Amino acid sequence: METMSVTQRMRNILVPQGTMPVVKLQLSNYGYVNHDMVLKCLDEIDRLPLKQVLGENPSELERLAIMLLMDSAHIELPKKED
Repeated sequence: METMSVTQRMRNILVPQGTMPVVKLQLSNYGYVNHDMVLKCLDEIDRLPLKQVLGENPSELERLAIMLLMDSAHIELPKKED
């Protein structure tokens, strides 16, 4: 019997449930994260503008981390006006 990798298991579970191509993420099992780790993540976010000046855009993983941290801090970006 072949065991699926963790990433393959996540791919199988994290699928859209309706007609929109979105999935719901949650931290129910890991609601608490080491504060030093959070501070290091925030330090990395502070360096993103410099990386962008050098031509490197945030990775999808970095963008997801930013969204998770902002949501955890109850911070919303202003909506873009059309």
